[in-house]
Amino acid sequence: MRFIHVSGQNNNAPTLNKFMSPGGADALVVQYYMDGCHHCNMLKPHWEKMTNRLKQEYNGNIVIAQVNANAVSNVNNSMNIEGYPTIRFIENGNNISDFSEERTSDNLLNWVKKLCKNKLHKRKPTKAKPKAKTKKAGLLWGGSKHNRRQKRKQQRKHTRKRTKTHKK
Repeated sequence: MRFIHVSGQNNNAPTLNKFMSPGGADALVVQYYMDGCHHCNMLKPHWEKMTNRLKQEYNGNIVIAQVNANAVSNVNNSMNIEGYPTIRFIENGNNISDFSEERTSDNLLNWVKKLCKNKLHKRKPTKAKPKAKTKKAGLLWGGSKHNRRQKRKQQRKHTRKRTKTHKK
């Protein structure tokens, strides 16, 4: 899974165009947006949440892209954009579907999963490695019972010796 951002300030348009061509990526989900657009700003947190969930939960030869309005002319398959934001699903270089539901992260994720049925693969959960035992916890509480007893004995001996020498 790849994530690409195309704007007027970077030169990622050729890279995205390679993925959009047949034989590139299996599928692309492209968000066309414009700086200062109220609806684009409202979509931003939902788009980020959706992309983060895709990163964490799925694998696949899919490209998730954002294209700024300043760079639209440099990107293939960006014709017929009637307004911003526009979210498109592209497969084998062809526009398959435009997103038309309520713009929430759950709706976006479900739409991507529905269109990428065989292309997205759920990641296997990684097993958490057992933490190595450290002596930090033991040191915090003075070590094991045996060690604490030994320390107390030594402290008592030391105080007894001192009191005996001072009494003489």
